[in-house]
Amino acid sequence: MGLFGFLNGKKKEKIKPEPEEKDPNKLSDPGKPTADTVDLVSVIAIDDPFLITKEGAFVLMFEIPEIDMDIYGQTEAELCERYQMTLGALPPGTKFQLTVFEEPFDPSDDIFYFTDRSEAFQQEIAYMDPTSLSYFQGKALASSCIAMIARTAEIYDTVKPIRRRTVITLYYLPGAANVARNIVMGQYAEADIAEIRKGKDSAMENLEERISILQSAFAGAGLPLIQLTPPEALNAIWRTMHPFSSNDPEVTASDIAKNMVLGEEIYKKNPPELEEWTSDMKPEEISSMLSPNYVIERKDMLEIDGVLMKGYVVYDFRPNRPTHMYRLNSLSGSWLGTLFVEVMDPAVAADKLSQRETQLSAQEMVKAKQGMLVDFGVRQEVNAVQESRMQLETAGQAPINIRFFVFRTAILKKELENRCREMESLFKTIGVAAFQADYTQKHLWRSYIPLGVMCTEQKRRNMNAPALSTFFWPQRKRYNEENGIYMGFDESTSLPLFLDPFGASNNKTPTFLSIGRPGAGKSV
Repeated sequence: MGLFGFLNGKKKEKIKPEPEEKDPNKLSDPGKPTADTVDLVSVIAIDDPFLITKEGAFVLMFEIPEIDMDIYGQTEAELCERYQMTLGALPPGTKFQLTVFEEPFDPSDDIFYFTDRSEAFQQEIAYMDPTSLSYFQGKALASSCIAMIARTAEIYDTVKPIRRRTVITLYYLPGAANVARNIVMGQYAEADIAEIRKGKDSAMENLEERISILQSAFAGAGLPLIQLTPPEALNAIWRTMHPFSSNDPEVTASDIAKNMVLGEEIYKKNPPELEEWTSDMKPEEISSMLSPNYVIERKDMLEIDGVLMKGYVVYDFRPNRPTHMYRLNSLSGSWLGTLFVEVMDPAVAADKLSQRETQLSAQEMVKAKQGMLVDFGVRQEVNAVQESRMQLETAGQAPINIRFFVFRTAILKKELENRCREMESLFKTIGVAAFQADYTQKHLWRSYIPLGVMCTEQKRRNMNAPALSTFFWPQRKRYNEENGIYMGFDESTSLPLFLDPFGASNNKTPTFLSIGRPGAGKSV
């Protein structure tokens, strides 16, 4: 018995806390951030039209626009052919990064539209004769708008529509001499940034030619590129640094609708407004706006602001043959990817292939003289090398070096494991080999951010234009008229269809033909 117990006359028994029930699917609470998230941001300055990185690179971004593929009866195979035309037109020496990421459609605009129209109709009939036809029409429209608020929220929460964007990054690195070196506590000296800015003219001169080549190639295939302004490019980077799961939105549309009716705002993690990005921002200001709250790196996954991510490095596939990587789009849940592309000189590649063929043939001859059995693996490689060299010499197809990274995301660990198994199964089906980036997940994620910086070493793989055209393809357009209301689903994309029957001035009465089974909601 201790002194405290002696003075109190008896020893108090310690009450043991009940053990917490832990969900095996959830990871432990991260507590304080265990990673310097600010250091993950490479952008240190905005110098219109460029973003400048701490590596001293000048970065430009372009977006492949969404196209209306169904209205012209186009198939994905036909779109791949257009993409193949683009890649085949790129000259040797062309380099770019192609990043695919997702962002959810924000239901706030559609819900606000219905809320606003309902209030407008109610105000309009407030002083009308309750027995007049206009009163009944206005009351019916107001009720329909309220019903559509609930219906729209239900649609968003059920379908969770996701927009997939494809961004192409061009970058120019003048040299290591311009890299900002005087860094104190994560802050870059203004003199170093000023030194980097001196390379703007040479960057402009170098990139102008590459831009014209790239835009001409895409425009020739009917895919005009859209150049992103520095604020738009920064918001694209923000999206890649703040992952989300398409099946687990942070805020439901139903909650947004309820709070909007009550006149309250609900917290959502939205990207900064474009006006917030200004050219006079300091590096630490840019970092604070771009970086996530916390990043935890584990052996085989990352946790970023509550979202779990697991990255894969695609290291082997069938060269010169379509790999049908566009089937990634059939996966449930969210996936993210980035592709580093470099078009090689066909003459140089053919010379290297010829050297490799001679080397392999000599090895076979030596083994045959020694009475050793034929190595069929070597024989297959010889055939593949011969086939590639013949295509280069006869068809003039320029080989394309690529490095390819893919991420899967989820909220729960079990769900992430299921999604990763699904993707691994797809890889085996289409003949693609990939490995998890154990202990280098953070480096892989930094390589995914569309800034032309590759932090994970990976051996380059050769492909040709027909094979690479099956990797990514132009995005489908969402059928949505501005300030429209929900009318149904697009069967090909599972996205909601929106039209505007009321009109901007509330005096249009177009005629709609609605066909459906009884009770399907035609009247609403």
